[in-house]
Amino acid sequence: MEIIKLWEFCDINKWTTITRNMVTPWNIPVIAWWKSPSCFHNKSNRDWLTVTISSSGANAWFVNFFSIPIFASDCITIKSKDESIILTKYIFLYLKSIQERIFWFQKWAGQPHVYWYDLINLELPLYSSIKQQKIINK
Repeated sequence: MEIIKLWEFCDINKWTTITRNMVTPWNIPVIAWWKSPSCFHNKSNRDWLTVTISSSGANAWFVNFFSIPIFASDCITIKSKDESIILTKYIFLYLKSIQERIFWFQKWAGQPHVYWYDLINLELPLYSSIKQQKIINK
C-alpha cells in the first residue's frame, strides 16, 4: 500500500453555475448544494462515475457518488484519471469515511463553503485494484 495525494490520480473540478431558469427540463440530475438533485436538465457536464462534494450552504461537506451522467452545479467533482489504477467508487468510499474531516475544511462568510483547492492534498491509501474492489464489495 502506498499513500497518495488526491490530485495525483484524480481530476478535481469546480462546478458550472446553472440556475433554475437556465434549465431545460429532462432527466439529467443537477447536483448543487443539497443531498439530492435540485432539479433535472437536458445536458450533463460530468459523465458516469463521479464523486461530488457539496460546495456551499448547510451541506458544504456532503460527499456523494453518481454512476450516471450529472450536471454539476454547486459542487466539487472528483474522478479517477485512470480506473485501472484507482477506482472512482473506492475514492468515494474513502472520502465518505473521512467526511467529518472534510466538514472542517469549511470557510465561513455568511454561509459555509468548501473549496476544491482545500481538497487536492488530501491523502488516501492506494491499494491494488483487487483490494479496492474488495473494499467496494463489502
